[in-house]
Amino acid sequence: MIEQTAKTVRLMISEPWEMGDRTFTGTIVKSQLEPVERLLLEIDAPFEHAGVSYSLLLVSPRHEGHPLSRIAAGDAVPCNALGVTGPASASHDLMDAPSWRGGGLVLIGTLSSA
Repeated sequence: MIEQTAKTVRLMISEPWEMGDRTFTGTIVKSQLEPVERLLLEIDAPFEHAGVSYSLLLVSPRHEGHPLSRIAAGDAVPCNALGVTGPASASHDLMDAPSWRGGGLVLIGTLSSA
């Protein structure tokens, strides 16, 4: 199980290619195991992409059978991440993900303990 808060993690980005091989470190501010495993990650150094500033990412497993909770055992886990902005960033509601889709920042990467 992933600790609810204050767990420092590393997110290595592989897509989109225009971001290059960026690595972010951040703190898990909220985690959820069901109905869908997700965690809300606050990036240590906010970044800008396509004119939008991001400090929060909603992270979920990329592949079935590779839960994010495996980072607690030292594993690196393939993941998806959505950039969180606007009113959704204030809510910290992990179930609000559908409102963040459509034209926003979508990343593919690998999550591990920092």
